[in-house]
Amino acid sequence: MLKTIFSRSGWFFLFSLTVIFLQSFFYFDFSATGKNFDLLTWCFLFLDGPAHFGTLLLVVWLVGFLPLQLLFQKKKFPSIVVAFLFTLFNIYLILDIFVYKLYRFHINGFVVDMLTGPDAGQTFVFDKMLYIKALLTIVILFTVYLSLNMLAGKLKNHTCKWRYILVFIFSCQLFANGIHVWAATGKSGAVVRAALSYPLNYPLSANSFFVKHGLIDAERQKGLDNLKTSGDINYPRQYLTSNNKGSGYNVIFIVIDSWNYRTFTRDVCPHISAFADTSVVFSNHLSGSNGTRGGIFSLFYAIPPTYWQNFMPAQIHPVLITELQKRGYQIASFTTASIASPPFDKTVFGTVPNLPLYVGEGTVMERDALLSDKFIEFIKKPGKSPFFAFLFYDLPHAISMPENYPKKFKPSGNYADYMSLGNSKDAEPFFNLYKNCVNYDDIQIGRVLTSLKEQKLLDNTIVVITGDHGQEFNENGKNYWGHNGNFTKAQIGVPLIVKMPHTQPRVYTHTTTHFDIAPTILTETLGINTPIEDYSMGRLLTDATPRDWHIAGTQENFAVIIGNQMATRNFNGTISYTDLNLNELPKEKVNKAAFLNAIQKSNRFYK
Repeated sequence: MLKTIFSRSGWFFLFSLTVIFLQSFFYFDFSATGKNFDLLTWCFLFLDGPAHFGTLLLVVWLVGFLPLQLLFQKKKFPSIVVAFLFTLFNIYLILDIFVYKLYRFHINGFVVDMLTGPDAGQTFVFDKMLYIKALLTIVILFTVYLSLNMLAGKLKNHTCKWRYILVFIFSCQLFANGIHVWAATGKSGAVVRAALSYPLNYPLSANSFFVKHGLIDAERQKGLDNLKTSGDINYPRQYLTSNNKGSGYNVIFIVIDSWNYRTFTRDVCPHISAFADTSVVFSNHLSGSNGTRGGIFSLFYAIPPTYWQNFMPAQIHPVLITELQKRGYQIASFTTASIASPPFDKTVFGTVPNLPLYVGEGTVMERDALLSDKFIEFIKKPGKSPFFAFLFYDLPHAISMPENYPKKFKPSGNYADYMSLGNSKDAEPFFNLYKNCVNYDDIQIGRVLTSLKEQKLLDNTIVVITGDHGQEFNENGKNYWGHNGNFTKAQIGVPLIVKMPHTQPRVYTHTTTHFDIAPTILTETLGINTPIEDYSMGRLLTDATPRDWHIAGTQENFAVIIGNQMATRNFNGTISYTDLNLNELPKEKVNKAAFLNAIQKSNRFYK
């Protein structure tokens, strides 16, 4: 009986591994990433796939299936359970494939927290059709695994020996890890990048061993490892002082979540464009990250979001807010999505009591309109003190509109169907849907700007309009969609419009960053004369001297950008060197010394 049980489970294991290995090829886009793989990389993947997924399936089999099969040898119950378990594993892979294809990282604690944390329903908006597709997928997978189990049962007379399965998996592990150890010394960046494709995959490297024994050059192994991840925080580096010559203007930050810079046009954003005609426009502006958490952090703190993981638990607040509060400013927040996820209520606005987490209930469209309503109501009841207001619109992030809403740009979908996206797919309906969302928020922002003019507040108010980060629509031709995937202009480039009283309209073309905004505001409104480098990585926005480097991203995944080169630290700790369109750079063209110097300078807010 035991021999039959193990033989049947062996066949089922092999069938399941084959299905999952074939499914794993969806991690690669053969018209983008996949076509750049050389023969060695494909050999690695054909070895690493069975090794990695075979090991994961062994864990599922040992923990979930074998004990039940031994306890209920003559029952159908174990077959149903194992089909269910393997279906769950497949669902995880399918979800991870979609996450990876969109963002180029796998499901991790950050993703889980965003999906399950406070007010997660306001952060992610899914159309009902996506739920229907998901349910159908679950039913199909469960049916497939039940059928495979039945097929395995019919092969019970054809013995499947587990020792051959284990030898096969072990051999694949041995050769795959051997290739990766060799590649990680700098011999093959393609292999190292390919290893990132599979979830929970941590192939071996032995660089420390090779350096210790003089087998490879230690200098060649230097990457972005000088970034500090802990230590005593020294922010700001000294107390801020003022010359008491500040304007005392009101300050308004109007931020659009996921704003693609290509949509800042008169066609898509007529109201913002008209306002920009009377304002100062910075046409080459970069966020401090490719996601909301880092983008907002860089906007308020004026330093890289690589500090987030240390600032958040220590409850360190941005000097922009604390200094405004010291001068008696009223702080107000009007956001569509909750500021509890990410926890801006404990960081950016941690010193502001009784701040509402979001404007109210409803769909994202309804809440964006409500946001404008509430802010307009707020400015119609002026207080005695100046105010700082944060307006954060969310519809371009949600990318969803009712079917019956009149859409300016056609053809257009009604919701973001990420399952249909691909490097060779026609993205016009998807991009048109996004443009319709931006256009809707332009209307809402236009209402705000009109009200500011009617209340005669533009004479004593600084208005900043920007995005927290960009939103890619495959501009780089590498099959990236959305954000949190790379640090090219498509994902960190955002419009920036600044309206200051008594300032002539102008367009600046030099590079500016989110790090520059807070110092500019503090200098103008409060007359802060503390050296900017003591509380910011930025400069004044109008300072046109070249920015030697820019760092964007969070501690887990960030990039250092110098000229037309970019060094990216991936989630697994590996480093890739590319140009600004994600094309790999030849080793001899990489200026590693410049990257290391930038990292060292970025550490200055640690003691």
